[in-house]
Amino acid sequence: MINSAILLVCPHCGIELRKENKNLRCPSCTDKWVIEKNVPWFSKSSPYWGEIDQASMQRVNCLAREEGWEAALHEVAPQLRNYATSPARTNWTGLLPIQSDWTAVDIGAGWGGNAFPLSQRLKQVVALESVFERAEFMEIRRQQNATQNMQVVAASVHAMPLPRERFNLVVMNGVLEWVALSAEGDPEHIQEEVLKRVHDLLAVDGWLYLGIENRFSYEAFLGQRDDSGRRFASLMPRKVADLYMHLTSATHNRTHDAMTAYRTYTYSYWGYKRLLERCGFRDFQAWGTYSYNRPNLLYNLKDTHEFKQYLQTRSPHSAGKKLARALAMKNVSPTALRLFSPMFCIIARK
Repeated sequence: MINSAILLVCPHCGIELRKENKNLRCPSCTDKWVIEKNVPWFSKSSPYWGEIDQASMQRVNCLAREEGWEAALHEVAPQLRNYATSPARTNWTGLLPIQSDWTAVDIGAGWGGNAFPLSQRLKQVVALESVFERAEFMEIRRQQNATQNMQVVAASVHAMPLPRERFNLVVMNGVLEWVALSAEGDPEHIQEEVLKRVHDLLAVDGWLYLGIENRFSYEAFLGQRDDSGRRFASLMPRKVADLYMHLTSATHNRTHDAMTAYRTYTYSYWGYKRLLERCGFRDFQAWGTYSYNRPNLLYNLKDTHEFKQYLQTRSPHSAGKKLARALAMKNVSPTALRLFSPMFCIIARK
């Protein structure tokens, strides 16, 4: 059953949608969207992409209906079990003054790693995912877990069927860097447009949570591939990175296609602050982390002692990483911490 407590609106004109059999219809522009397998589907034109190929994802869903979602995940994609279910996924919630009467939307919810834990703490949660197969998996999981306060929606971040000023929390975990792949135009402008729409979704004093890579991570200097699938691309000026993408060829493990233009923009600590402020957000705060998908450690970017403790727990294998750790242990400063931390967990308020 569609969750009647969560309002869905026409992504074009903002009018509340009416349910008619297995469709949702806008009474103003008369556009219709199908409800497929109990999931309102607004993103039929969105291409498949994900951590596993489409055939494997479809097999997961088939097995999930027959044997249960946990058994299906274990059989087809055991490497993603922690990613989908680890309690550490939502360690970032300790950064926020979360209250039980909040309503939240998780944009790019994927397998539900953030949405399901949030549903246990909040009044209502919308899990919004553009890829239908992943939305289908979350709906199967929701039904089998008897999660009544969640609505799964298959929709693009560029056309979200969600009402303005209705949410206390918007989650964008590993999403903002990807939004320009599904739209035309300048990537930074596209990211700004998405963030402005997110700002509109939030109620007064509502919060945005953003989990994302640091453009100038020390790991990028050591040759770690970024979201473009290339080494060192994030460190280059944007136009140089774009030329680099055109001249090289790499198949990304999530899109399963060759990416030939540089569109996965990330920013520095100060770049994110300026970007969010341009989009109307205030009270910018950021913490460093090694992985926003499992932020086992969130360290204060003003506290070099915490970061040194973090480095001591890691065992670098290459000579370059050993040198980087040795230098960081000796000379790290708050400015360097902000500049070179691997990833950020960011919060900002409307």
